[in-house]
Amino acid sequence: MKEDDIPVRHRGIPRTLKTALALGYKKRRVKFSDVEENFVQFAQHGARAGSVCGHAPSSKPGYISVCYKDDSGMCTWVDVLKTAPVDH
Repeated sequence: MKEDDIPVRHRGIPRTLKTALALGYKKRRVKFSDVEENFVQFAQHGARAGSVCGHAPSSKPGYISVCYKDDSGMCTWVDVLKTAPVDH
Protein backbone atom coordinates (compact mmCIF):
# COMPACT_ATOMS: atom_id res chain seq x y z
CA MET A 1 0.00 0.00 0.00
CA LYS A 2 1.30 3.44 -0.91
CA GLU A 3 0.52 6.61 1.02
CA ASP A 4 -1.28 7.98 -2.06
CA ASP A 5 -3.76 5.09 -1.83
CA ILE A 6 -5.05 6.28 1.56
CA PRO A 7 -7.76 8.96 1.49
CA VAL A 8 -6.43 12.27 2.87
CA ARG A 9 -9.05 12.43 5.63
CA HIS A 10 -7.84 9.03 6.88
CA ARG A 11 -4.10 9.67 6.95
CA GLY A 12 -2.64 8.65 10.26
CA ILE A 13 -2.67 5.54 12.40
CA PRO A 14 -6.25 4.26 12.36
CA ARG A 15 -7.76 4.22 15.86
CA THR A 16 -9.57 0.92 15.34
CA LEU A 17 -8.74 -2.42 13.74
CA LYS A 18 -11.93 -2.23 11.67
CA THR A 19 -10.83 1.09 10.13
CA ALA A 20 -7.29 -0.20 9.48
CA LEU A 21 -8.61 -3.25 7.63
CA ALA A 22 -11.12 -1.13 5.68
CA LEU A 23 -8.24 1.08 4.49
CA GLY A 24 -6.47 -1.98 3.12
CA TYR A 25 -3.88 -2.63 5.81
CA LYS A 26 -3.21 -6.32 6.47
CA LYS A 27 -2.96 -8.28 9.72
CA ARG A 28 0.39 -9.89 10.39
CA ARG A 29 1.88 -12.27 12.89
CA VAL A 30 4.25 -10.66 15.37
CA LYS A 31 5.80 -12.31 18.40
CA PHE A 32 5.60 -9.90 21.30
CA SER A 33 8.97 -11.18 22.52
CA ASP A 34 10.52 -9.85 19.27
CA VAL A 35 9.19 -6.31 19.77
CA GLU A 36 8.92 -6.11 23.57
CA GLU A 37 12.04 -3.97 23.93
CA ASN A 38 10.77 -1.36 21.43
CA PHE A 39 7.03 -1.57 22.16
CA VAL A 40 5.36 1.77 22.99
CA GLN A 41 2.11 1.24 24.88
CA PHE A 42 -0.61 3.91 24.63
CA ALA A 43 -2.97 2.59 27.31
CA GLN A 44 -2.46 -0.16 29.84
CA HIS A 45 -6.04 -0.46 31.11
CA GLY A 46 -9.48 0.33 29.78
CA ALA A 47 -8.79 -0.05 26.06
CA ARG A 48 -11.80 -1.45 24.21
CA ALA A 49 -11.54 -4.45 21.91
CA GLY A 50 -10.46 -3.27 18.46
CA SER A 51 -8.84 -0.06 19.68
CA VAL A 52 -5.19 0.85 19.14
CA CYS A 53 -3.06 0.09 22.19
CA GLY A 54 0.53 0.57 21.04
CA HIS A 55 3.15 0.27 18.33
CA ALA A 56 6.59 -1.12 17.59
CA PRO A 57 9.05 -1.01 14.68
CA SER A 58 8.14 -3.28 11.77
CA SER A 59 10.49 -5.61 9.95
CA LYS A 60 8.91 -4.28 6.75
CA PRO A 61 10.76 -1.13 5.54
CA GLY A 62 8.63 2.04 5.62
CA TYR A 63 6.05 0.56 8.00
CA ILE A 64 5.34 0.47 11.73
CA SER A 65 3.59 -2.42 13.49
CA VAL A 66 0.49 -1.24 15.33
CA CYS A 67 -1.18 -3.29 18.07
CA TYR A 68 -4.97 -3.42 18.35
CA LYS A 69 -6.61 -5.09 21.40
CA ASP A 70 -8.78 -8.12 20.73
CA ASP A 71 -11.62 -9.42 22.92
CA SER A 72 -9.23 -11.40 25.13
CA GLY A 73 -6.87 -8.43 25.65
CA MET A 74 -4.19 -9.77 23.31
CA CYS A 75 -2.68 -7.86 20.37
CA THR A 76 -3.74 -8.06 16.75
CA TRP A 77 -0.88 -6.58 14.73
CA VAL A 78 -1.22 -4.50 11.55
CA ASP A 79 1.56 -2.83 9.55
CA VAL A 80 0.80 0.86 8.91
CA LEU A 81 2.82 3.32 6.82
CA LYS A 82 5.57 4.83 8.97
CA THR A 83 5.00 8.35 7.66
CA ALA A 84 1.44 8.35 9.00
CA PRO A 85 0.99 10.63 12.04
CA VAL A 86 -1.15 9.47 14.97
CA ASP A 87 -4.82 10.15 14.16
CA HIS A 88 -6.48 11.93 17.10
